[in-house]
Amino acid sequence: MNILLIAQRIRRIREYRNYTQAYVAKQLNIRQNTYSQIEKGVRAIKSERLIQIAAILDCPVANIVDDTYEVFRIDDGSISHEQNATETTQLVSELKTEIGMLRLQTERVLSELEHMKALVAKH
Repeated sequence: MNILLIAQRIRRIREYRNYTQAYVAKQLNIRQNTYSQIEKGVRAIKSERLIQIAAILDCPVANIVDDTYEVFRIDDGSISHEQNATETTQLVSELKTEIGMLRLQTERVLSELEHMKALVAKH
């Protein structure tokens, strides 16, 4: 096991998960600077600690220690970085459609309110 490679992969997976060093350190019950040393490859990682880190990052230990695994195939090996980008694009498109429908509904409600105001003003 190359400690620097493992440290680099831990950092990349953590960043992919959008976790901060402080968050992971807190989960491990260690100081942030201690965790930073792990990611820099300065501090050796015992197998127990590696298992804890993998659990926090929600990935198999093999994804961290085996360089034949792609870093972006984190969950179960079935989702690649490219698939994530496609899914994100699709989700954005769906959300834009939903936003458009919500705008139309809002306009209808506002129109009805204006109509109701006019009726109340007449009486």
